[in-house]
Amino acid sequence: MFSRYQPAVTGSPVISDNCTSVANLVVTPGCRSRSSGMQQYRNNKRTWTVADACGNSTTCIQTIQITDLLKPTLTCPLGYVISCEDSVLPDATGVAVAADNCTPVGLLTINYTDNVSGLFGCNGTGILNRTWMATDLCGNTTTCVQQIWIVDHTDPVITCPCQC
Repeated sequence: MFSRYQPAVTGSPVISDNCTSVANLVVTPGCRSRSSGMQQYRNNKRTWTVADACGNSTTCIQTIQITDLLKPTLTCPLGYVISCEDSVLPDATGVAVAADNCTPVGLLTINYTDNVSGLFGCNGTGILNRTWMATDLCGNTTTCVQQIWIVDHTDPVITCPCQC
């Protein structure tokens, strides 16, 4: 399996020895150790070891900087039609779902803002535009818009005067 962290991509150290030819030196790349936390610029370290024919060895540490510039993916709930007296809260109208290449789902921030400028007329009917936003731990954000149509299906009430 190819990895973007393989030495062919990140580079290998230049080696030499005063007694052993370069062809006979043994170079061992160590495993990468990840830095803790999740920031936009994260460093991984690889420890290289080289040994000569006499058993002498030395190490160097390679720092591999990883930059997360990819936005999370965000899927908005479908448009929704409700009556004026119904709740517009996400529990009733649907919740956006997000995923990310680096940040675990439970650590993504998902929030929303409502634009009510499309509401007018009787009982605030019209279109509510809900903008959902997902943010990963590196600060990358993405948005999508859900439309919620608020309609008035309630018939008016009339009471006739009594027939006297």
